Amino acid sequence: MHAFREEFAALLDAAKIKRLVVMVDDLDRCLPSTAISTLEAIRLFLFVERTAFIIGADEAMIEYAVRDHFPDLPPSSGPVTYPETTSRS
Repeated sequence: MHAFREEFAALLDAAKIKRLVVMVDDLDRCLPSTAISTLEAIRLFLFVERTAFIIGADEAMIEYAVRDHFPDLPPSSGPVTYPETTSRS
C-alpha cells in the first residue's frame, strides 16, 4: 500500500496535478455489490495526498448496500431498507 501511494504521488507530480478531485455520481443506481466494490476501490485512494472524492448517492441506498454486504452490522438510527422496484403492467 505504501508503494502504491508513493507511485501515485509520483504520477501526480509528473502530470503536474496539484489536486485530483474525482466525482462519482449516481452510485446509488448501481447494484448493491457494485456500489460496495466501488467504495472499496475508492478507499485505496483515501489517504493519498492531494486526492479528494465527491460521491453523489442516495444515503438510504448506500446503507442498504452496506447492510446487504455486511448483514451482521448492528442496527442504526437511520433507514435500513430500500424500497423494492416492481414492474408495472
